Amino acid sequence: MAIKGYLVYNVSQTNKPYCSTQIEAFLNAFKLEGASLTLVNNVNAYDTIKKDKSAKFILFWDKDIALMKQLESLHIRMFNNIDAIMLCDDKALNYACFINNKVNTPKTYVLPLTYSVNFSKHYTFEDYLNIVKDQIKKLKITYPMLLKERRSSLGFGVYYINNPQTLKKVILDKYQNDILLQEYISYEPAKDYRVYLINHKVAEVVTRVNKKDKYRSNVELGGVMKILTNPSKSLLNEAIKASKATKLEFGAVDLVKDSKGRYLVLEVNSNARTATIDTLAKTSLTRRVAKYILSNI
Repeated sequence: MAIKGYLVYNVSQTNKPYCSTQIEAFLNAFKLEGASLTLVNNVNAYDTIKKDKSAKFILFWDKDIALMKQLESLHIRMFNNIDAIMLCDDKALNYACFINNKVNTPKTYVLPLTYSVNFSKHYTFEDYLNIVKDQIKKLKITYPMLLKERRSSLGFGVYYINNPQTLKKVILDKYQNDILLQEYISYEPAKDYRVYLINHKVAEVVTRVNKKDKYRSNVELGGVMKILTNPSKSLLNEAIKASKATKLEFGAVDLVKDSKGRYLVLEVNSNARTATIDTLAKTSLTRRVAKYILSNI
């Protein structure tokens, strides 16, 4: 009998092409490996999987951490592990992880959590803005800089801040969200390096360049991805350090290069889409992930 597993995806992503393409890639990969993969959305996942005593693994293609914690009670192996998904879901936790593990990363200021209902009782907005300005001055974060929503993805929720007026405007609009400010590395504008890893071993390396954007390289926003055939050791070593720091089993590390030639880690993605690279790589990355999962249950 074929090994049976579930792929959990978020119901809100059902009609998104990038989601359906990735799901199809997983279905094909596990089929080729002789395994059975059943789709279930996060609304129905717990009840469905709880009833199925034959399930051996869960491919958790979502970031519903509360659901993951519930699924833990079923004692079925989940991929990625919950620690990796929790750390990768939040850019601020990513940053803290990098600092604690001496991973090179751009200078970052995580804005304090504010409960919007009570915020005005403690600070005026101008007072709050002055605190932010003092902190970025201490950290020597200069204009231009990037403001990021901590749980954003695909390049969305990232804002280019090139002067104090824009900083004030964007913070006024976004301060009730969880946000951070980050040094903008301008040496190679709208270019980054994505290192795919499986079990902390480099699987593929690509560059992403977006000529339609001055600070985001994401394919969804017009970036073009190419295989990097001869990546430097310093690039790979930094990616591996970040992968280990975040307890990643498989996924991608995004890095940029500064004017000194150093590679700085922007973030680690536990739900990096493998389907986007399958047509570029010599062997299917999605299938390599499937092989890893099936060999670790």
